[in-house]
Amino acid sequence: MAKILVVEDESVVAWHIQEALQKLGHEVIAIAQTGKDAIKLAIAAQPALVLMDIQLHGSIDGWQPQNISTFS
Repeated sequence: MAKILVVEDESVVAWHIQEALQKLGHEVIAIAQTGKDAIKLAIAAQPALVLMDIQLHGSIDGWQPQNISTFS
């Protein structure tokens, strides 16, 4: 079982992703709706995997956080 952070700004899509991951036995530790929230949650929770929408609304899209080499 992996601890996963989901980053998706559409709540229905996020819910479906969470349901699918949980059925596969994974733990969704949080759902972030912005890139800024995703970075904060990744630092705090240290997920094994981050699933991130690349077309997020806001000042940080889904491409920018990939340039961060470490969250700790």
